[in-house]
Amino acid sequence: MKKYVLKNLTLSRPPEITLEETAYNSIKQAREILSGGLALESKYEILISNYSDFEKAISNCAIDHMIRRKTEYEDFLLTSINLNKALVNLLTSTYSYCEGARKFTSCLPDKELFKKRIDELLSAERSNSTEYHFMENLRNYTQHRGLPVHSITYGSHRENDKIVYSMYIASKRESFLKDRHFNKELLKKLPGSIDLKLFVRVYIECLSRVHAGVRDYIKPALQEARTTIEHFITEYWKICDKEMVGLHAICSDDDKEMDKVPLFLKWDDLRLKLVKMNPKLTNLRIRCVSDYTELT
Repeated sequence: MKKYVLKNLTLSRPPEITLEETAYNSIKQAREILSGGLALESKYEILISNYSDFEKAISNCAIDHMIRRKTEYEDFLLTSINLNKALVNLLTSTYSYCEGARKFTSCLPDKELFKKRIDELLSAERSNSTEYHFMENLRNYTQHRGLPVHSITYGSHRENDKIVYSMYIASKRESFLKDRHFNKELLKKLPGSIDLKLFVRVYIECLSRVHAGVRDYIKPALQEARTTIEHFITEYWKICDKEMVGLHAICSDDDKEMDKVPLFLKWDDLRLKLVKMNPKLTNLRIRCVSDYTELT
């Protein structure tokens, strides 16, 4: 006969609370929803971290040029490898994020509605942003056929009494014209030299809007799931005021353990921290970083 209980798995003999099957199932579903939410925020964090690394790679190359003035062919080749590596990592993480968002549907009660909502958000960005549409095609091209960075140009100019060093990296439209998989109508809208830093920044803005929409949609389900876990933790606290390092909901059959669900929220606190740490990104295309501040 199946039995459902709530108890702290310690070496002592802790008290236990008998659960209804529906209560056990609600705990299990709440855990799955929170786990899915953490996985999604983790994938977004990986995406944003890879975007940060891409920007840093460009800045580091510009700094290296300022200091060493590398002009040999091998220098350009190594720089190209480093920039391609950073951009390929970013494009891989964007694919992982989009797929992860779709897979999150499996733990939601209204999974078909959520999947439809995800597709609507992604489709809207594709329709409204040439940059987003290009980066999607570039991601597919990079995964299966070639590298994204085709051109590197160093630059410098004076601003008042300072010399500012910069770097321009680009994809060449002509590199995609013979690729039968690349969207030809899209290519007609693009310049011959495609500013990858600009296009990447717009792309990240678009994905950040998508993620903000996802967060809004799943927020009620995540709040309800967390409240469910908090409720049963509080119920157990009423009969056991000791530290609960191993509180679990347990399903057993004829005293043989069949399944168990841990009840603690430290890991979900990390999800909330990631939400706070990664707000919606806007106007990346007009931002820049400078190490110079004029003191007054």
